[in-house]
Amino acid sequence: MKLLLTNDDGINKEGIHALIKGLSNEHEIYVVAPDSQRSGYSHAVTYFYKDIRCKKVEIEGCMEAYATSGTPADCVYVALNGLLDVEIDFVISGVNHGMNLASDVMYSGTVGAAVEGTVLGKPSIAISLCSYTSTDFDACVEVLKQLIPMYMEDVKKELYPLNVNVPSIPYSEIKGFQVCKLAGIRSYGRNMQKRNDGQEIVMHSENEAMVDAIEEDVNGDFYAIKHGYVALTPLQLDQTHIEWDSKKGSFLHD
Repeated sequence: MKLLLTNDDGINKEGIHALIKGLSNEHEIYVVAPDSQRSGYSHAVTYFYKDIRCKKVEIEGCMEAYATSGTPADCVYVALNGLLDVEIDFVISGVNHGMNLASDVMYSGTVGAAVEGTVLGKPSIAISLCSYTSTDFDACVEVLKQLIPMYMEDVKKELYPLNVNVPSIPYSEIKGFQVCKLAGIRSYGRNMQKRNDGQEIVMHSENEAMVDAIEEDVNGDFYAIKHGYVALTPLQLDQTHIEWDSKKGSFLHD
């Protein structure tokens, strides 16, 4: 298959290069990724109001590779709308360096790129390693080797992106796959410092984020990761509140 790889950490990061090395023996690899860090860009796109600059780069194992000035979602959009002269079969975003669990998906550029793939009609996976320090992405590669053919067998694969989180343990210690829901809302609690530089107020984010503990749910992605499973969360484009009664124009309550 022809795979499009992208990420939000930047084209030079270890995660995407691990995928190139690990998947290029079985698939044709095309890379269109940001030229630098774009974490937290969610599904932001800029292609409709400014040009996306694409620089061709040489990466071993790739049929073609481009570093772009755009967001992760921009990368997928331009790749599938004229930059590449081939028909892509599958979009993979990652490997993200750090988890994308619970409400992380609302912020994640990794997930945003996979969602863009789904919007454009391609089976799409976002994959993340649940560690900010480890650079061992071997388990993520092995997980994808199993997931890609499984996902391709789903007749509805083009209708939803799959969010995949891999625990930071050796592949041999992973207990299996667990299909689960997003665990809830994470409160990051990142402190801000306010200062005045004489011309404007500057809000500065402290480096260390204090993440509140999330309520443990046996059906949630946090629980799966904590207990040594790969967390698989099918996402959906329809974000309508399920308790909204459109006919009555009110929320339903017990």
